Amino acid sequence: MADLKDTYGFTVEQKKALSHLTKKQMEKFKKLSRYDQKKILRMAENITRQEYARQKFQEKQGKSPNKKGSSQKAATFLKQKKARSLSSARRKSKSMVRTAMQPTEIMAKCIASFMGESGEQRENAASVGQQQTVSNLHKPMQMTNQGLSDMRKVSHDVTDLFLRNKQADFQKQKAKISFFSGRKEKREEKRQDEKRQQVKSMGKKAASMTGKIIKEVAVTVVQTNAALFLVVAAAILIMVIILIPVILLVGGSGESSQEAASAQTEVILSAQTESYRPLVIAACAKYDISPYVDLALAVIEQESGGNPPDVMQAEQSYYNKKPPIDSAEESIDCGVHELSDCLKSAGAKGAGDLTNISLALQAYNFGNGYLAWARKNYQGYTKTNAKIFSAKMCKEKGYSSYGDVDYVPHVLRYYKVAGSGDVLTVSNKKALKILKELENNNQADPKVWAVIEKGASLIGNTTYSMSARQADGRETPSVLDCSSFTAWCFAKNGFAGIPFSATTATFRQSLLFKDVSAKDLQVGDIGLKSKTAGTGGANHVGIYCGKLKNGSKVWLHCTSSSSTSLTGNTSGAMFGAYTNFTYFRRFRQFE
Repeated sequence: MADLKDTYGFTVEQKKALSHLTKKQMEKFKKLSRYDQKKILRMAENITRQEYARQKFQEKQGKSPNKKGSSQKAATFLKQKKARSLSSARRKSKSMVRTAMQPTEIMAKCIASFMGESGEQRENAASVGQQQTVSNLHKPMQMTNQGLSDMRKVSHDVTDLFLRNKQADFQKQKAKISFFSGRKEKREEKRQDEKRQQVKSMGKKAASMTGKIIKEVAVTVVQTNAALFLVVAAAILIMVIILIPVILLVGGSGESSQEAASAQTEVILSAQTESYRPLVIAACAKYDISPYVDLALAVIEQESGGNPPDVMQAEQSYYNKKPPIDSAEESIDCGVHELSDCLKSAGAKGAGDLTNISLALQAYNFGNGYLAWARKNYQGYTKTNAKIFSAKMCKEKGYSSYGDVDYVPHVLRYYKVAGSGDVLTVSNKKALKILKELENNNQADPKVWAVIEKGASLIGNTTYSMSARQADGRETPSVLDCSSFTAWCFAKNGFAGIPFSATTATFRQSLLFKDVSAKDLQVGDIGLKSKTAGTGGANHVGIYCGKLKNGSKVWLHCTSSSSTSLTGNTSGAMFGAYTNFTYFRRFRQFE
């Protein structure tokens, strides 16, 4: 084939498929725009994957895809089912992949067809000494709406039989999962009944014992008044010891499930991902998982960072009937539908049920086959069994890697349940003393002080580095730079839109902040060295914390070296009397 110099972004399979093209076809492919090239490759991959699966399915049924008769039977079945015949162009498309071939060969033929020519047709024409007309299935690729529509129709017709079978298998799998879920619920209900019976039995014993004690107390009181006080005190003590566990047992029944259902959540998202909230709310309502809106947004943040069109990476989803995905709305609808199935199959009881949510999330990444496997062998999700399942699938499928074994922690770093995170306190004694003086000497909203207190908890525990900064949202980072430290302080208090990986440019340009003058500075405002300086050490950012009793202005920031530190450390997170900030901005939610 002719050399295609720029293959950045092409997969190994795509490159192999391109190697099957003729020189002329390759020249034609190179003349297309990068967007059109990727569009053709993506469509070719979809049809190839489905056709190859159809061939495998026919082999399982004892039919050879090499035999023309089996294809004719499949075609006859489709005609009877749809009560219509395929168009001439679409029959040509089916004949294009009729014989059993390697996936890359199938893909190459698809690419040639989408560009309007077939190398096989040209070879046949040359052998009889005449030029045959190029197939009219697709005109030379202009990627018009009509062209995309035709391509989707071809994909649908080629795989209709296979998809129906896949749907039947999917329904059987769901029924099996539902059966095991029902058995688990019955066992849980039986355990709860046993607990209630145990409580009743303990209550009767406690009442009987209490009656005996009171009777003995009465007899003792009659015999001697001198010991009355001690006897009554002993009786009360014994009653309390017996009854308190019973009361706690009764009061605690069902508490965990209620907490899971009513848990408060927060998400740490980019502004782009947050903009999809109305679409996610609508999709979650549609598929009956309204409590999990924040979870779906966290999935979007992990999958794409909010970059359209396929924000939930749902193109391979069973619910995507017409690939490719061309809009964020389409991706969210397919992705939330898939997430809904996973949450319901996992038995999630609410937004705070992180145990079953973790199982659902890993199933969303691996596929529903993981969910049934994990339940059967491990009673749920663990990071270890995610690695085992991935290795198992790699061995079975011949892949070099399968899914993201760290998918659950990757999503949950953006999704927080109230009370589930680490509780950080200000451990540096000088920092704690300064913080108390600042709070006594300055007026600010509690949510502003919460941001400053969060940052102060890292003083003495976090060092400075731009190259090794841990800008991934972890609870206790040990290495940050000035911008990732400031972003961490805001994001860990639930203020969305400021990414952990922020730079000073983020704070200069973000619409979440507005400019203020030096004379209007108030607690919680941010300061930068320059309004125009770039990143990479040319600028610096910190949070204004107010004035001490002596009138010194205090800034909370993270720096490599400082001579104005008030907390004893000269690098890392600190309170300091920094004086080089000249450009000031206010977080709009602090107004």
